[in-house]
Amino acid sequence: MAIQIKRIQKDFFLKIVYDEQIPVIFLRNRTEYMLRVERLTEKEIFLLAARPIPGLQPRRKMHLIFEYRAKIMAFTVEIKTIRENHIVAGTPEYLYKDLNRSYSRVVNPPELKIQFSLKGDDQDFESGISPTSSWANNNAMEKFKRKIIFNNCFIV
Repeated sequence: MAIQIKRIQKDFFLKIVYDEQIPVIFLRNRTEYMLRVERLTEKEIFLLAARPIPGLQPRRKMHLIFEYRAKIMAFTVEIKTIRENHIVAGTPEYLYKDLNRSYSRVVNPPELKIQFSLKGDDQDFESGISPTSSWANNNAMEKFKRKIIFNNCFIV
């Protein structure tokens, strides 16, 4: 589980990212963008993207990650201004270290659909499953879980 870093450590790590020019990664629409910290002040962080990032807008959040001494760290900033490849954002409120994963979570596209077939019966998860749904009440989910466990698969 990620550990939230206190203010003094956060400032220390951000200064290291700036001083050592450690690349910061931003994932958007299945594309990885590399950024560098150009300047760091008490209230703002100035980022330079290696290439233009389409669709960025002021007042939107950017979820960023970087690696320091084989540890992945993550933080979120709110964009203030954008000019070409230069991005000005507020300094992050929190920084997280020791993530259980070395990648950033990617938001599923809205057109993504999952469908399972249980004994010839197609089940659609488009509307989601809740404990009160008819599909859950028909014990289909329990059959599905037993089948998954039997086949040594795991649901995450």
